[in-house]
Amino acid sequence: MTVTNDNTTITLVAEPRMLRQAGLENFRIEAPEQPFGYGTALYYAVRLTGEDCWMRDIDIFETMNSVGFGGRRITAQRVNIVRKALHLGASWPGEFAPNAGQILLDQCFVDADNVWYMAVGGGQTGPIVFLNCHFVGNGVLEGHQRWSVGVLLDNCHVPDGGIDFRNRGAAGSGHGWGLGWCVAWNCLAKDLIIQQPPGAANWAIGTTGNRLLIPRNLSAAPIIPEGIFDSHGVQVAPRSLYLAQLNERLGAQALEATGYAPGSPAAQQLANPTMPARRQLRDGPEDVEFGKNLAYMMPIDANSMRRSDTADRNKFGSEKVLDGNLATYWMPEENRRGDRPLTLEIDMNPPALINALTLCEPEGIRNIRAYKIDIVSDNLYTPVAEGTRIGARVGHRFPEILAWKVRITILQSEGDPAISEFTLHHK
Repeated sequence: MTVTNDNTTITLVAEPRMLRQAGLENFRIEAPEQPFGYGTALYYAVRLTGEDCWMRDIDIFETMNSVGFGGRRITAQRVNIVRKALHLGASWPGEFAPNAGQILLDQCFVDADNVWYMAVGGGQTGPIVFLNCHFVGNGVLEGHQRWSVGVLLDNCHVPDGGIDFRNRGAAGSGHGWGLGWCVAWNCLAKDLIIQQPPGAANWAIGTTGNRLLIPRNLSAAPIIPEGIFDSHGVQVAPRSLYLAQLNERLGAQALEATGYAPGSPAAQQLANPTMPARRQLRDGPEDVEFGKNLAYMMPIDANSMRRSDTADRNKFGSEKVLDGNLATYWMPEENRRGDRPLTLEIDMNPPALINALTLCEPEGIRNIRAYKIDIVSDNLYTPVAEGTRIGARVGHRFPEILAWKVRITILQSEGDPAISEFTLHHK
């Protein structure tokens, strides 16, 4: 079937074999904003499974789990993903999922929060290269699960997010080690979690960022040994490991073919990277008693949410308790079954040391009569606080604990409960 309209031809390909030597170039994909969890997302952008295929100069707006690859020998150049709608829920979507071999992502860009910019699935053998890519927001580049290898992050910039080569432990379905035999080369990130897998190695060379020492996911101890850091905070030569190896194997003509001939715009960008300005501010209002709120706009799940009769489908969503606005609030569904406690659970990524929290109920809806707070540390829910009434504001202090998740359980309420703010602190 072929459809032609406005000089554009769309052909449905009914071919049982893997797609070969096919590409997507020079167009825009735009979806309605999706301000909810990826489990109910309506739109992703591209799933490209093939051999010797490519994507080039594509702009993508408001999709979720946007681009996925399968097969081998696939190149994506200047693929840009922008999302204004904040993803909700305790598990993040993966904007680039390079689950294939011999993959190159060159000069790609993502502007989004609460996402994995790169999420490599289980058992991928690579090589997978992110070259001269920029990521704006608090997201993370990571191996998501089960021992993928051969990833090179080459001159990637994540100034407000992270690069994670680590053991994800019991996260998800028991993801374990995400990546081994991987390199971050001349990269910049806010946080670096570069851990040393058993029987393998991970490197950060010429890379700048705050080095985090943490245990495996959901655990409190032991701290996993760091991978190999070389020239931390000071870039090394050659500027690009990938391009140096490409030049060594195939010569200057290969650099020219990829757009990195000396003096080219891509080569200039590599030598003098410029980052777009942040679209969203990540620091909410500070609490007068405890200071900075470590939970501001982090992912959060509720086991119940009231439906809205307005155009704002998330008027009573769980994210309202983390938005720094006392006028917005979460409420559970009406006519719910009474045999399950109501819960809200914040997902901390990376984990944070906390020793204080606050809770607020909205004006006119102060019905909670009993609640408790538990923190996931060392794979256990540890109780840290409890109370009866919340009112305009209640604060709790407790011994310092490494928090992966923080959960409030409402045990009793006279009428419909509601919470307008839930903040976490290290004071």
